[in-house]
Amino acid sequence: MFVCSCGRKERMTKFQERRKKEGGGVNKKDVAAYMRRQKKEAEEPVNNAFAEALKGIKL
Repeated sequence: MFVCSCGRKERMTKFQERRKKEGGGVNKKDVAAYMRRQKKEAEEPVNNAFAEALKGIKL
């Protein structure tokens, strides 16, 4: 029996049927690629072109 924090309950057989129908999920390779992509995006500067355009403006 699976119980969600919201209170929903589901039996193991129903859970397994739902997982078969929805798909097996992701594998380790997919997760690793996703994490590398997220890390690369986090390292890139945000709004670089916008920052360059505003660099010379003095208020």
